[in-house]
Amino acid sequence: MEAGRVFREPIVTEITPAPEFYSAEEHHQEYFRNNASQPYCMFVVAPKLATFREKFSSKRKRQKPGTG
Repeated sequence: MEAGRVFREPIVTEITPAPEFYSAEEHHQEYFRNNASQPYCMFVVAPKLATFREKFSSKRKRQKPGTG
């Protein structure tokens, strides 16, 4: 990024160890997968996910047949 002069100033993001991590409550796990018919999921999350999948499809891992 710096060599390509994408930004005027140097990149100075500090990388530090993450603080303590807390997993979300069980009802939040796999929320989109389990609630795809909810309005927020249909009209906000699904289009973003479709765009993401389209843009990065070449980077996705290919699943073995029968694994999901």
